[in-house]
Amino acid sequence: MFRSKYFAGILLIGSLCFFGNLSSASDFGTQLTYDRGSKFFTDWSPDGKWIAYGRSGDIWYVPSTGGAPINITANINESCGFPSFTADSKEICFDHHSIYDNSWNLLTNILAKINIYTGEYSLILDNAVHTAWSHNGRYLAYQELGTADWYVLDTVNNKTRFLADGATEVVLYGPNRYTLSCFTPDDKYIITTMNYFTDNGGHSLGLFKIPVMGGEREQLTSHEVYHQWYPDCSPDGEWILYTNFLKSDYGQREIYTYNTLSEVSMPVFPELTSQHWCASFSPDGTKFCYLKFGINSNSLEVFVANFPFQSQVVPAINKLIEEVNELVASWDLDKGIGNALISKLNESVKAINKGNSNSAINQLEAFINQVEALRGKKLSTDQANEYIGTIRKVINVLSKQAELAKINVPANKSAKKEIVIADPYSLKQNSPNPFNPSTTISFTVSSVNNETVLLNIYDIRGSLIRNLIYESKAPGVYSVVWDGKDGSGGKVSAGIYFCRMQAGQFSKTNKMILMK
Repeated sequence: MFRSKYFAGILLIGSLCFFGNLSSASDFGTQLTYDRGSKFFTDWSPDGKWIAYGRSGDIWYVPSTGGAPINITANINESCGFPSFTADSKEICFDHHSIYDNSWNLLTNILAKINIYTGEYSLILDNAVHTAWSHNGRYLAYQELGTADWYVLDTVNNKTRFLADGATEVVLYGPNRYTLSCFTPDDKYIITTMNYFTDNGGHSLGLFKIPVMGGEREQLTSHEVYHQWYPDCSPDGEWILYTNFLKSDYGQREIYTYNTLSEVSMPVFPELTSQHWCASFSPDGTKFCYLKFGINSNSLEVFVANFPFQSQVVPAINKLIEEVNELVASWDLDKGIGNALISKLNESVKAINKGNSNSAINQLEAFINQVEALRGKKLSTDQANEYIGTIRKVINVLSKQAELAKINVPANKSAKKEIVIADPYSLKQNSPNPFNPSTTISFTVSSVNNETVLLNIYDIRGSLIRNLIYESKAPGVYSVVWDGKDGSGGKVSAGIYFCRMQAGQFSKTNKMILMK
């Protein structure tokens, strides 16, 4: 049977009156949503502009800097959940739950996606759940419906690779329940929740790293009194955000982070006592969005906070320096060889502190070459593998951090300067208003930065009615006529509608009234 949605979209009327006036930030971040409805499963878009979330059987998204939430699936009758952005940030993928049995067990599910600018809906896969796109947009990780098995679809050659059996002899709480996944920044692994056996003979759920191209999975976390769900990897690959669920009380949920260098887990908000979960990193890794109880509200709302931890790259190298010193002190390693190894590590730390990642990587590669030369001679195979494994992780993190630094560096003086104007865009109230049967919408473009201008019409539920403009505009004054028809050419009924303009960081919505 089909499941009806809650009439949640009506709350958009109130939210459309709110633009960018965020609540005062606290140690726990800034609240973005205020519609007193429990939210589920956040995802931050790769371009940094949007945060998607599930709410009452619909998929919503909200500007990451604050603004009016949009219900992108209001026209879909069945339940929709588990949103995740495509690599180009233009579409949101989601689980389109179709048919349940009398016990509310999911019998069929469609993986679908919808364009947030045009509202175009398209099918991805049948009988699959929980998408995760690789950063290069090539691979799609998903679970087969009714199993705990993970697969990856290569969209270039349309081939599917089996990754892992998530059951591990035991299927806890039914397959597919909360086993979301994410790709590491290099797209070589997915991080997901899988079963494992504990030391006392029981079983639990922890985070695992699975090679996309095949190979043994690696267990990352093992809090035996907790289950770990909803992983998201930082852009540099150093951190993994996840939610800890107390096994004896699923009402107790808290966000943790796992450091891939130190292999240590810690709570993000150790002093926060209320429920908080479902975290997702911003594209630059400096912030994250998550769900927690809103201000003066008993419902889960979307928050954005600064990521509070410093990189552990230098501590990881310093720890390795201590280990080499211990070998020298115990006479297990010649002092001259030990000093040569330590010198390269020290030089890498100096380069990191000066912000010279490339120089640091060169020193660390030289360290690896020297360790390889000592393998089986002055260093045991296990010691060599340990040292090289640690430094390879450090190099991967440094490489990604260097890439992010290049993206975030302002243009130099020789580069073409971006022209900044106080009000690069404006949207005027439609005229006439009220109207019948058509009205004119005018807007101004002052910017020369070639931002795409988006002009959409929404109904009172937040459902996209029609896309009027979706293209780059040169500076000037523009007008477009809406004839009171939807995207299929049908006449819409009388009522309240909203015209929303977006361009770059600009966003404005005007209320319109169609009378008959």
